[in-house]
Amino acid sequence: MLPDNFDFAMLPPPGDYNLYEIGMLASTIENIDFSITSWLKEDLNLSATSNHGFSSVPVLWQAPERAYQVKHNKALRDDAGALKLPIISIERTGITKDPNRKGAFQANYYSKNRNGRSGRLVIARRIVEDKTRNYAVVGNTRRANYTGGVGLAAATATITITDFSELNAGDKVNLVATDGTDYNFTQGDQSSVNGTWEATTSNAVTATNLMNVINTSSGPAGTRFTATVDGAVITVTQSSAGSAGNTAITITDSGGAGLSKTNFGGGTSGPQRYYPRVNKKIVVQSLSIPIPVYVNIDYKIIIKSEYQQQMNELVAPFIARTGQINAFTMKRNGHLYEGFIDQGFTHNNNVANLNEELRLYSSEITIRVLGYLIGEGENDDRPLVRIDENVVEYLFPSESPVPEGDENLFLP
Repeated sequence: MLPDNFDFAMLPPPGDYNLYEIGMLASTIENIDFSITSWLKEDLNLSATSNHGFSSVPVLWQAPERAYQVKHNKALRDDAGALKLPIISIERTGITKDPNRKGAFQANYYSKNRNGRSGRLVIARRIVEDKTRNYAVVGNTRRANYTGGVGLAAATATITITDFSELNAGDKVNLVATDGTDYNFTQGDQSSVNGTWEATTSNAVTATNLMNVINTSSGPAGTRFTATVDGAVITVTQSSAGSAGNTAITITDSGGAGLSKTNFGGGTSGPQRYYPRVNKKIVVQSLSIPIPVYVNIDYKIIIKSEYQQQMNELVAPFIARTGQINAFTMKRNGHLYEGFIDQGFTHNNNVANLNEELRLYSSEITIRVLGYLIGEGENDDRPLVRIDENVVEYLFPSESPVPEGDENLFLP
């Protein structure tokens, strides 16, 4: 049950921007009864002076059956079985469905089922992010098929040993991988792990030594490059395809020209995978409730006391609490109702009667509550809150003739 002062329009407290889903409760006749009783008990919280001091006055919803009351709340009666005064009772005296007295919602909606029942009011909408995103991705990839372009390819380069005798210790070849990292392969003692290669014997042997260092997975570059050799020419290929692999090779040659190279080229990223466009297929969830039906409910509040002073103390809040107007608001389960106090207060007493009966002062106060009903209560076969999704696409199946001579068309 939600607190009486709950408001569905309440925002999260400052600094707390998480969104919480809160269920909605129905607005029924019982809710309105409870709200005015709660207003009388808790908001007014009436007290009066008695032999026990200034104490709270009990409030009863109508007059409960005497036997039940005696068993369950003996403090309300004295030893003789009479009710202790002062006391306040409240009862509902009538319900009016007046088309001329409505709240904010004026129109009448009929159900889309065309069964004569009332329709529904949309109270909130939210975008279904995952379904909307799926439609956008599908549309983008379909469009990408028509963007053209070549397929995905890895970049290649060549390194040529032109004169191994001109290569000195410390000469090196610098390769840049597709991911942007660069690696040095230095002339020295042959060591694939250290990334060093030996220039010896001939151009072809030297080229083979360099190829082995580039190819080894335990070397500095790992598996980022693959290399092959043909005579003195080494062909190096990027392991990762894409245009980002079209990088430059840097050669450090301290002596005469012992090396030559061609930079990486030919790497392509293929056709554009996603083609940006405006997605018009937005999936929206709509939260709806039955339209509110406004009713005017009359309540009669009866105040009984033994003394005029007690009656004055109890009637005054009904007159002065609302100020210069006779209207007030009540809340229950997040719903807001408006009450109007009748301007006339009926007073009765038996002071002029000289008989021996108990002296009694009585006042009647009439309150009319403008409330609304959402749903049909326990007898409603429809959900209180219904979630619907909009239609974003209509699909129609297409038919075509069976190709002649295709006997395996219907085989799995």
